[in-house]
Amino acid sequence: MTHPNPNVIYCHSYPRSGSNWFKYCFEFITKTKSMPRELNHESWMKSNKADYPQRLYHTHVPSTYHFEKNSQIALPSPWTKNVTLVRNYKEAIISNTLNWVIKLKDDTTLRCLITPDHLDPSIPNWLAGRLEKVTDFIPGAPRTRDTKKCEFYRSEIPQVINSLEEVVMSNAVIHEIFISEMIQYYFCLEFHYKTETLYPQNALIIYYEDFVKNPYKSLNSFIDFLERHNLPLLNNTSMFRKNLDELMNNLDFHRTVCINQYRTATWNPAVSYKHKTRDINLEHHSSKENKDFLKQIDKIMMNSKLFDSVLFDTYLSRYKTPEDD
Repeated sequence: MTHPNPNVIYCHSYPRSGSNWFKYCFEFITKTKSMPRELNHESWMKSNKADYPQRLYHTHVPSTYHFEKNSQIALPSPWTKNVTLVRNYKEAIISNTLNWVIKLKDDTTLRCLITPDHLDPSIPNWLAGRLEKVTDFIPGAPRTRDTKKCEFYRSEIPQVINSLEEVVMSNAVIHEIFISEMIQYYFCLEFHYKTETLYPQNALIIYYEDFVKNPYKSLNSFIDFLERHNLPLLNNTSMFRKNLDELMNNLDFHRTVCINQYRTATWNPAVSYKHKTRDINLEHHSSKENKDFLKQIDKIMMNSKLFDSVLFDTYLSRYKTPEDD
């Protein structure tokens, strides 16, 4: 299939923002697939009865399906129908950085690829590309440019990680990966902003917190979005609403199928994902961090020269750490 395609839905999100659950719901409601055949989940097929062709294309990197000719700048087209999933940046970025910590701690090969063991004060190219314009870092945290070697050793990470802050403040590589994740978070949000500015009817934003607490309302707005565009194989919205009712009638079962598959496929414990709505803690990761550390994250997300402050004011102000009473 050639992309961007006018007859499909695109979904962009930063990792840990509910994309797996959204794809599952999409398949159950529309009975069309959200992943290529090689990534198809058997457990999903048994419970949602979805079939090909694929009609949802999800990515964490907007330039995967949308890019300006002769460049890798992600730009929406007039026929791009885009859904963006947004989660509290502190929860999502802390969670994803902790995932990096676990990978780097346990995977020698990956660790060597990211931090080659030679006299080179530079950081990996993929990380340098994100960081070259950044001037805002966590005060007091180490930087790789200040060391003679860009190294990463297992012994530098505590066996029991009580908070991300303690790792960021002691390890230069994790600190700079953490900052780079903030930049990646903005890439997806920026693509939504471009779509909404150029083609407002083609943009839908779904907040993770609303989606997991009240999936009916979020998914109903998504069906309205489909109804507006009347795409081939995605235009039977009366059936979609019946399927949504069926999903809601057995919500805990479907959450369990989705979460179990995610944990099996990714080897990620996904401790903040719960089977029942009443058990969901929307501040699972940030509640373990010092409030001053959370405010430093806010400051970078709000004030960095690399980011457009309009994005924060428009989409993220709800997540700012409240001031002390």
